[in-house]
Amino acid sequence: MYSPDPGWADYNARVSRLWERRAESTDPCPFDVRRIERSVPAGPVVGAVGMQPEEIRQVLLDILAGIVPDEDLSSLRDEVPFREQIELDSMDFLDIVMELRKQYRVQIPEEDYPQLATMGGAVKYLVPLMKDVKAHA
Repeated sequence: MYSPDPGWADYNARVSRLWERRAESTDPCPFDVRRIERSVPAGPVVGAVGMQPEEIRQVLLDILAGIVPDEDLSSLRDEVPFREQIELDSMDFLDIVMELRKQYRVQIPEEDYPQLATMGGAVKYLVPLMKDVKAHA
């Protein structure tokens, strides 16, 4: 018997929640792409001093807030995998990787993805990759 990929159930549930929020909103277009694009920085600012671990952590929190807006990210622990702390599926994880690439031009090979499983591991992995990137103002 055919059994659908369980990842699709998560995806469909998230899409349903987005549509529900849109229906409840008084904003004529709460998911206006133009507003989202304006809020995304144009790219990295190259500077003499790279990003500090605290800044990289904040970058990751900002990216996560855009991907899983309903989650409370204030209590994320560095040593516990993201998937055990927040509702994050494999597509969400790829969104994190793509946002790092788009916003900061950080290339992360697929074989290094396990190093990004926790906040602490992700920060430690990204420090050398973002050594020439200055935080957005």
